Amino acid sequence: MKRMSSTQKIDTIKAITVAGFTISVFFHYILSNYAGLGYYPYNTFLFTPSDRFRDFYNIFTATVGLNPYSSPVSVYFPFTFVVIYPFTFFIMKQLAFAVFLFIFMKYTISYIYRNMPSSDKLNNGLNTFIFTFISYPFLFSLERGNVECLLFIFLSLFIYFYQKEEDLKSVIFLALAISMKLYPGVFCVLFLADKKYKNIFITAIMVSMITLFSAAVLEGGVVNSFIGLKRNLELFNQAYILSNHGLQHNSSLYGVVKIMQLEISPGLQPLITYYSIIALVVFGFVAIYIIYKEDVFWKRVALLTISTILLPQVSFDYKLIHLFIPLMLFINYSKSSKFDIPYAVMFGLLLIPKDYYIITQDVSIAVLLNPLIMMMTACTIIYDRHTVSIVK
Repeated sequence: MKRMSSTQKIDTIKAITVAGFTISVFFHYILSNYAGLGYYPYNTFLFTPSDRFRDFYNIFTATVGLNPYSSPVSVYFPFTFVVIYPFTFFIMKQLAFAVFLFIFMKYTISYIYRNMPSSDKLNNGLNTFIFTFISYPFLFSLERGNVECLLFIFLSLFIYFYQKEEDLKSVIFLALAISMKLYPGVFCVLFLADKKYKNIFITAIMVSMITLFSAAVLEGGVVNSFIGLKRNLELFNQAYILSNHGLQHNSSLYGVVKIMQLEISPGLQPLITYYSIIALVVFGFVAIYIIYKEDVFWKRVALLTISTILLPQVSFDYKLIHLFIPLMLFINYSKSSKFDIPYAVMFGLLLIPKDYYIITQDVSIAVLLNPLIMMMTACTIIYDRHTVSIVK
């Protein structure tokens, strides 16, 4: 297979992104204006317009007064509400959301622009515009206003400082990410792979301190905060995991199994029942592979990022924003691989809307396609390493 330069990687991904976005916009326009389907889910590739920005508005409302767990929608760790609390000073939730979006947009645009390898500023600006304002993960993140936007900032800064070998700064940003949502803890595998065991200990201490302090400043203190979090997580499980409500705009492997169980084979119920155990075992194998086999940094980060999206039972599509981290690393990786074209194509496909067929209610075929593409990417990375080992 052909090896690619950084510019060729960008051009391939850019072409797929532009084509995918354009086709999707025309597809939904035709459905809305000529097929009599001017309603959700046929009139947009995003979430229902009536619920626009609701993720931010919900957490904004819950955070006012620092008594978040009195609201059943509050399923985040205590530190998340400490982060959101300054936004409540704006009083008007619309103004607070505008500031939230400005921070996310400014950072993301700057992050992608700085990672463009070309010296041509005009071309870099065009590429940055394409990777943001016409890419599905970015647009979906804007539309929902989920705190995942802030998590992306923390995780990308963690990777940035990790590469620069500034251990303390990398640990701080990873600890902040873990303190918001637990799953970024999987990136501690990078510390294990590089034998930086002290960093794992420091990260754990920092997460514990941040979490306890945050819980202490919330209404009711530490004990009531954790009781409220546990209660709301149980409600979330009932609403989004045990039922089918969490299948829409979901890129989890659990969603694939559940769709197959609903539409094809009820006999897949054991996979649903024991999914958490299976996911942990799969991640265990991925972690071992990264620690003992994989030595290319962008591939390590890609495998961990894919794991955080694929393996949880619910991974709404705003989590796809994290794919920009391994994508930027891949673009700037100087050594070429015979799988560069497949990698570029798969990254491109993950940046475009794919809801061309509704399986049931508002659940589209994208629920199957995104996990499939991520699994193909992960398998290609592992196979790529295997072929290199054979050559050596």
